[in-house]
Amino acid sequence: MNDCSFSTEEMKVKIGTSLLQSGELSGSAHSDKKHIHWQLTYQADKSALVFLPPNYYQKSFPKAKSFVGNPNTLFKGVVTVNGENYPIEQWQGSENHNWGSKHTDEYAWGQVAGFDNDQQAFLECITARVKIGPLWTPKMTIVCLRLNGEDYYFNTIKQALKAKGHYTYFDWYFSSTQNGITIKGRIYAKKDNFVGLNYYNPPGGSNTCLNSKIAACELSIEGKGLKETVLTSVNRAAFEILTADDSHGVTVLA
Repeated sequence: MNDCSFSTEEMKVKIGTSLLQSGELSGSAHSDKKHIHWQLTYQADKSALVFLPPNYYQKSFPKAKSFVGNPNTLFKGVVTVNGENYPIEQWQGSENHNWGSKHTDEYAWGQVAGFDNDQQAFLECITARVKIGPLWTPKMTIVCLRLNGEDYYFNTIKQALKAKGHYTYFDWYFSSTQNGITIKGRIYAKKDNFVGLNYYNPPGGSNTCLNSKIAACELSIEGKGLKETVLTSVNRAAFEILTADDSHGVTVLA
């Protein structure tokens, strides 16, 4: 921990020689004979997408918070993997911040930074359950979409409980209707397009995190003066499942 520093006044995190600050990230990691190094910059002046209603960030529930500081930002620089350089030039992505005293117990999470047929559209969504004492909550689904300069938030607890969300390995359907507007989506990928990681929980213990950055997404939004819009992404969606179950068949890295 002596090699770590975290600023409370600005976004600046230093872990060993790795650095993350607004507009810049650099660092390296290695295991046995494998090594990765990154030196990247990105545009840090994008309008944030606030995943939860603002007052929820001051509440004890949910324990885990999420915030997208820079949706659809562009990265440039170089990533070096085992000595081979991969130039990064105007790659579309996002800057995200997740924190809290405890991980959400079980969820499917997704994000698309730019769809194939609309580079400026941005999606963040989750279907989740949390455990309160010995009891599980019903599944809750939150969907946030930026489209044509407008933000559509389906993200209150009441709305999350009304929404529908169902996922299996490795396919997820969700829908939510609010104020006459309906959004529906599907995110999916092949098993071989996931990696499995131990996801350690701050209070102790761990679950399995199944993560893909090359999933597909199909999304539609319509209603109340909106012409139906269909957004598609063949392999640009992030798709993550957190689970205690081990029947998924994905090799989990230590």
